[in-house]
Amino acid sequence: MLKKLIILFTSIFGVSLTGFAQGGNDRIPPEDRINECVLFIPNAFTPNGDGINDRFGIKINPNCFMVSFNMKIFDRWGRMIFDANDYREPYWWDGNFDGNRMKEGTYTYHIIAEFELPDRSDRVEIRRQGFFTLIR
Repeated sequence: MLKKLIILFTSIFGVSLTGFAQGGNDRIPPEDRINECVLFIPNAFTPNGDGINDRFGIKINPNCFMVSFNMKIFDRWGRMIFDANDYREPYWWDGNFDGNRMKEGTYTYHIIAEFELPDRSDRVEIRRQGFFTLIR
């Protein structure tokens, strides 16, 4: 019964509790463990030079190993204004395009990331798209 509750909790809330179901047949299958490599994507950033939220990018669980990554950012007309193949902070978007500061507003992101799970037992591909706000 405890195993079923853990899987239900994992599925609904996006939190992985695999540490509570170790060994034998009690191990949670890889498809239920995708939440171990969740992407943390902000919904706004402020590239104003104050050193806080000056770049738009993602964070990942440090126990997961990133195999491949691509993030594209589009303006409201669908023009691609940023393309990155590295998720680490120096490669995050700074709010500029072709040397010009982009206007405040809503932008779209498309992310494709492939991870190895922490125990290296399987690979997981995650695709995300959504919106965020640039605030000046």
